Amino acid sequence: MDSAEKAVQRLKKILLPVDLQETLLASKAVKIAIEEAIKHFAEVYVMTGFGLPIR
Repeated sequence: MDSAEKAVQRLKKILLPVDLQETLLASKAVKIAIEEAIKHFAEVYVMTGFGLPIR
C-alpha cells in the first residue's frame, strides 16, 4: 500500500465525540455519522468521556 492509499484510508474514518448526558443530541449525531459513513464507505469511531464540558 503506497502513501496515497494510506491517506485515502485515513480520510475514511469519522471520529464522533459524544456527550452521553445529551442523549437526544448524541442519538441524532450517531444517526448522521452512520448515514455519512455508509455513503462514503467510512468507519465511525465514537469517543466518550473526553475532558471537561465546554460552557
